[in-house]
Amino acid sequence: MRLKLTSKTDLAALHALIGLLLVICYPLQPLYSGNQNVYFLWGMAKAGIGSLPMDPMLAQNDPFPLFSLLVFAVVKFLHPWVFHMLYWSINCIYSYALFGIVNQIFAIYTSISRSILFTAFFLLLHTGTIWSGLFQAMFHLDLSWVWDSGIAEQGVLRGYLQPSTAGVFLLLSAFYFVRSRPMGAFLSIAVAALIHANYVILGAGLAAVYVILFVKDQGIEPRKVLFWASICCLAVVPQVVYSYVYFIPHTPEAKELLRIAVLKTQANNIHLSPILWLNAKTVLQLSTIGAALWLFKDHVIGKLLGYLALLFGLVAIIGLAFESQTILSLTPWRIAALMMPLSTAIMLGKLLTHKGSTSFNRAIASVFALSAIALLSFGVFRVFGSNDPNFIYLWKTGTLVGMVLAVATAWGIVKLWNNRHIITFFGGLCSLGFVCSGLLEIVMQQHFAKLTPHYGVMHYLKTHSTADDLVLIPNELTTIRLNSEVAVVADSNLVHGMQLPELLARQHAVHHYYTHYYTRSQTDSLRTDLKFTAAVIPIAKEIPKDLGASEVFRDENYRVVRW
Repeated sequence: MRLKLTSKTDLAALHALIGLLLVICYPLQPLYSGNQNVYFLWGMAKAGIGSLPMDPMLAQNDPFPLFSLLVFAVVKFLHPWVFHMLYWSINCIYSYALFGIVNQIFAIYTSISRSILFTAFFLLLHTGTIWSGLFQAMFHLDLSWVWDSGIAEQGVLRGYLQPSTAGVFLLLSAFYFVRSRPMGAFLSIAVAALIHANYVILGAGLAAVYVILFVKDQGIEPRKVLFWASICCLAVVPQVVYSYVYFIPHTPEAKELLRIAVLKTQANNIHLSPILWLNAKTVLQLSTIGAALWLFKDHVIGKLLGYLALLFGLVAIIGLAFESQTILSLTPWRIAALMMPLSTAIMLGKLLTHKGSTSFNRAIASVFALSAIALLSFGVFRVFGSNDPNFIYLWKTGTLVGMVLAVATAWGIVKLWNNRHIITFFGGLCSLGFVCSGLLEIVMQQHFAKLTPHYGVMHYLKTHSTADDLVLIPNELTTIRLNSEVAVVADSNLVHGMQLPELLARQHAVHHYYTHYYTRSQTDSLRTDLKFTAAVIPIAKEIPKDLGASEVFRDENYRVVRW
């Protein structure tokens, strides 16, 4: 059965749907999750939200000014839910780029069965409840984001809007590259680099490879290629100048202070320290990229991956060999965040466009059967699960037995799987299952968010804080700042820049205060230095009666005192 997706309207509608399904399957994280708690700060502060304009972290120059302008506009003139809509558009671009690249090689848009099967497996590889939830619960193995992210836990989706999601424009650039369109390829790089400064380095390497391959392999006129490459370079000049002026130290003293501060954070920063990300998941990811390099070595996409691996691999090796902090801080291995989803997509395309034998059809059916059991099993665990060893044992045993029976059944029904339409139908059915599991996970996340120990404190601070409040909180409570719309003295979030030494000193002072006995003199001294008006104190910690503050809130986990 043929399917013609030739018009821009058809493709836009298709990827609007796939983008939505991807958001749900991944699944979407609650607003103000993860890195949003630091990267949204500048935009929300400019919009005058709560007491955020008083937050000490604003002493650090805005690392992502264009992104902050977007945050400001949404918060000031629209509604926070627009952030979710923007993230949905990011997912649409992500699927459009990867599907488009695979279509250039395997023509998946020309067949209904190919399109549905590819979509089903694409959603499977992005379904967090399987790779993160099930594997963690069953085998204590974290494979979250394994197929769509690079090594060092750097990716372009992550379940919520943040500056790094601009990486989808690098994927879009690769799509225009395989279609021999220099304008789209180079301008897409510029968009990514203007939003996220780290993409300037990746974009420069990508652009250099494009120039070589556009001219050498695709036969495009050099003047045309160099023209659009020059436009790309000119477009990112403001980002380069801004980063140089505000994030590069210009005196020996400042350089030394920043060097020491970076070294203090490097050991615990998975993006900077290879020791933290050299694990089984990394081996799986590098193996996938290596397989794609080998299988597509004669195709232009394979040559692109090969040049990128060679260029950034050499830079990473030099940085590690000479222990160059400058090179390592640029995280050259971040290029894997582009290479891994590309490799996964083209490998998947090659697998699913294989001329189906009976064994091949059985294998696909077995994957769908395993997926169905996995979704049902983890759904039961998520809703009814507990830490009781008997429950865990029965659940694991039942899951494994169910998987064995499912595969045996799928493998045994030979005649059913010889019909490609039947397999396509089950692919669509499994896609629905992936979406349902994502919806369940979103609901459960909302439910468990209200059960976190500091939920009551967050709600109190949001409803009772004033525009002049600066609150002292334990460093680990990283979600209080934005969810409560209140300025905090410090938390575990850091932004690397000229003010990093000051941020670390404030973070250390807060940690020292919470790990020692509270005295009036200690508190007064800290208040003199840090100027806070209220403090969140764990109930387990005793505080002296003469602290000089009034207790204004208490639950079973925390108290809030105010001066």
